[in-house]
Amino acid sequence: MRRIAAVAAVVAALAFPAHAEVSKWNVDVKMADGAKLRATIYSQGRRVPGLLLLHQCNSDRRSWDALATSLAKAGLSVMTMDFRGYGESAGAGTPREKMAELQAKWPSDVETAWAF
Repeated sequence: MRRIAAVAAVVAALAFPAHAEVSKWNVDVKMADGAKLRATIYSQGRRVPGLLLLHQCNSDRRSWDALATSLAKAGLSVMTMDFRGYGESAGAGTPREKMAELQAKWPSDVETAWAF
């Protein structure tokens, strides 16, 4: 079992060199109700497994920049997104008393972003 893990680690290191160039670009993910959520994609431009990183409620998608870049250099595609009411997404600047309405839509927003 250890040999298999070691071989897999070597293959992964050769297939996904840490020095590969990572591209980063912003996209708008359109929700079913027409709202747009701002997201950033980090990729080496190859079709590889992906991750969706979701920020905590005291920040926005930019809090993941360093980690997302490192993960993309390691060979994954990464997408970070601003929840409704945060960063550059729909509803940014919404008063706290109205945030519960936006937060109720987050589960479907995450599903849509993942499908994107």
